[in-house]
Amino acid sequence: GDDRVDRYGRTLAFVFVENRMVNMEILKAGLAWCYFFDGNLKYGPDMVHVQRTAMRTERGMWARMPPGDERQYIGSWRGFRFHRPSCPSVSRIKLDDVRLFPARDSAFYQGYSPCKGCEP
Repeated sequence: GDDRVDRYGRTLAFVFVENRMVNMEILKAGLAWCYFFDGNLKYGPDMVHVQRTAMRTERGMWARMPPGDERQYIGSWRGFRFHRPSCPSVSRIKLDDVRLFPARDSAFYQGYSPCKGCEP
């Protein structure tokens, strides 16, 4: 597929202004979280590192992020989303691929983003 357009036809881009990546600056300020999928992983490790720093220093939304209300959250080693245990998407994760997170923050800390269906 074309990595510049998502499945909804939205333009995807890493934006640079004067050699600074705007996407990274938004993460650094705590104004967004990482949102990965196959095809946009070029700067993945760097973006997760910057997000972790924003989380540790409680910048932006990380200063007020609710802790979550589940005892654990579930993701897949092959995916980029995390879910509530009751989410229908969880049943589609192969048992060998299940990744458990003890808290919402731990999923964000690993670069996972919340499922839009169950909204963990």
